[in-house]
Amino acid sequence: MFGCFEVFIHSFFFSSPLHPRTGNVHDEIIAALGLHEWQFSMAVSIFFVSYVTLEIPSNLILRRVPSNLWLGGLVLAFGLISTATIFAKEFWQLLLIRLALGAAEAGLFPGLVFYLTQYWYNVRLFSFLFLPNIFTDL
Repeated sequence: MFGCFEVFIHSFFFSSPLHPRTGNVHDEIIAALGLHEWQFSMAVSIFFVSYVTLEIPSNLILRRVPSNLWLGGLVLAFGLISTATIFAKEFWQLLLIRLALGAAEAGLFPGLVFYLTQYWYNVRLFSFLFLPNIFTDL
């Protein structure tokens, strides 16, 4: 149980979709793909289209499919799609990969929160873990 909790905390603080993780490789991606600033901004922003759209349907699926299959599949898909980013050679490929990455991550974080609050932890106690994340993106 403790190992799952550590992975969740790490993914929450370092892989939050609001975390500026793409800003660290901004110059490298623009140089490698020959992008303009607006293209890079679009590639970063398109992630949220699929993330916001598929967040609720993914959690509805979690109620019907066993959590080990659904969350495990999402983790596997997220890893494979993240790895596929290195194969993007053109702008449209980067857009498709970022859109798919948003779809994979849409169910992962909310699904983990739902799973942990349903089965392991008290919701009020668990909510205190989210307080530090308010200040991470300031």
